[in-house]
Amino acid sequence: MSKPPRKSRSTSPTNSNPAVSSSKRRPKHDVSTWIVTDDWPDEVPITEAEIEVFERYFGDVFDEMFGSIDPIDRSKP
Repeated sequence: MSKPPRKSRSTSPTNSNPAVSSSKRRPKHDVSTWIVTDDWPDEVPITEAEIEVFERYFGDVFDEMFGSIDPIDRSKP
């Protein structure tokens, strides 16, 4: 027993979902209605571990942007 052929639901080539009219549908992300608040403190604490991560993964980029620095010689008192 064979299945009958499936009918296409599409009513037009530009509207893939016939249940939703494109003229009545609002955009998913209407940025004109967004409200942005800045509730970060003036100074954001950063740990030494976070700095090390950035230096490890972005060290070459930082050197290119700001120039390399000589390592600190900790052997001298």
